[in-house]
Amino acid sequence: MESLDSLARQYEEEDSYDLAEATYRQAIAVIEKTPGVEDKTSATAIQMLRMGQLFEKEGRVDEAAEIYKKSLSTAEASVTAEHPNRALSLPVFLDPLVVLYRKENRLSELETILRQALDLGERSFGPDSANLGGTIHNLAMVCRDEGKFQDAIQFFQRDLQIGEKIDPESPQLPSLLLQYADLLQKANQPEEAEAVIKRATALREKLQRKKSATPDQTSKN
Repeated sequence: MESLDSLARQYEEEDSYDLAEATYRQAIAVIEKTPGVEDKTSATAIQMLRMGQLFEKEGRVDEAAEIYKKSLSTAEASVTAEHPNRALSLPVFLDPLVVLYRKENRLSELETILRQALDLGERSFGPDSANLGGTIHNLAMVCRDEGKFQDAIQFFQRDLQIGEKIDPESPQLPSLLLQYADLLQKANQPEEAEAVIKRATALREKLQRKKSATPDQTSKN
């Protein structure tokens, strides 16, 4: 199967897209028919993902979206109560679909898929897990762009809680806080937005002071 995967990618690099697609399909068939292949669902999902990337490269957007969804659902099928950590790999299969649907402005469909992914992640890791951060952030941004401001606010709050739990002085937090403040402005909550901006400014200044106070390690070497 690995030889077929390598051959398919070689065809793709040579712009022999028909041969690449046929070889990816052959690899999937071999995985499904060969006994003893470890973790067939994940291996199949990976081949589907690569075929979706091929379709997208060819401009076959609808076909790419469909195979990305099949890839994701196949990967999700491998997540069980006995193997919850397999959900850690789901962003690999979810992210290409997020990028494509955003590009195509298919936000409603994307929201549904992200909510399903979040539900699976919550069941695998718990509602406050750091592993959910990316999915929650994507949902916040999608709901914001759909004009579902109250849903977006709730997801932003969860995203911030997770981020602050991991590292309350993360360099990424001021930017996230400003995104949240912008959302609050859009939701006609100017006072709340101003308070969040003050939090972002205070944290940014604190991080800058901390950075300035840190000795230059390069000068000691």
